[in-house]
Amino acid sequence: MNQRSKSRPARPILLCAIAALASPAWAGHYPKACLDALRSSPQPVWEHDLFQHEFPARMSLSAVGTDSDGGYAVTAHEVSMDMKRYPCGGDTSLVVLRIADPLDAFNMHTFDTNELMFPRLSAEQEGMVSRVRGVSLYNKDNVYAGDRNRIGYDTSYALEIEDGHVDLNLPFTLIASQPEGKLGDSARLSVAPFRPTPETSPDAYGARPVNGRYAGNYFDPDKPGEGVTIEIGDVPDKEKTHYLQFSWFSYDSEGKPFWISGGTNFLDGDKHLRMPVAIRGGGRFGGARRADALTSWGTVEMEFSDCSTLSLDYSANADLPQSVPGGQGHLQWQRLTGISGFACN
Repeated sequence: MNQRSKSRPARPILLCAIAALASPAWAGHYPKACLDALRSSPQPVWEHDLFQHEFPARMSLSAVGTDSDGGYAVTAHEVSMDMKRYPCGGDTSLVVLRIADPLDAFNMHTFDTNELMFPRLSAEQEGMVSRVRGVSLYNKDNVYAGDRNRIGYDTSYALEIEDGHVDLNLPFTLIASQPEGKLGDSARLSVAPFRPTPETSPDAYGARPVNGRYAGNYFDPDKPGEGVTIEIGDVPDKEKTHYLQFSWFSYDSEGKPFWISGGTNFLDGDKHLRMPVAIRGGGRFGGARRADALTSWGTVEMEFSDCSTLSLDYSANADLPQSVPGGQGHLQWQRLTGISGFACN
């Protein structure tokens, strides 16, 4: 709720020391918001305009199931594998592994029920080797490690470092082998580094798709005491429809607290949000007096270029009272806090 008060603000953004404690994602990982963006893309995952580096290979995977006589059977079946990079902004990327059409392979066997075993994966880089796991792009609950998982309807996976410190944005070799004691062979896929340019990877530049991981507090560390609190959530009963609400804590020309707020609904994949903004005054502390009705102030536009950066453009109405701050401008603020248990990086 927006209000103006004669009391000094509680300075909800005066948590500057926290910013010094925030640590970026370590180099071998990708921003979690990037995986959310790929999952929520209106396009099917593999048809998305991924960064066009493709690294094809073929290998045999163990297939286990029940044969026509009801007995347990194990065989090996050749599948195709390839990888692409999905840009996450700047020089970070998400490596996507696809095991092509694993369920179609079952039709070539006499099994009544069949499952392919997910391969054991490791990444090799300059003498270091790290275990790798696959996170399903279709089912958020499915995480695959080669020692224990069987492939179901999932075919595409985000690769994550399970242990070690290999940086998947740099050149590395993916080694795919069989779970212990299973049939099949192995494969090595050499992956080039991620070096985006505006021409080869336009999605690595500019705004990122908005999702809930960008919620939090943003401010200018050079001008503390002013900032914005952003809430992002889902619209009930409307699939793939979300909302962003914000409150901007600032000051009027006399240095008194001045708050404005606004919001809008948005869809999966939206990167730029334009929102009507309103102000409210007349209330008193502790609910002693009801605030006045909302008054239109203007518009605010928001974009997130990465997990730490908010771009905000504002444009006030021309007919505002002289005592009400107005004008037009552009601000670029840094993240101060996020949502516990819902990290962006």
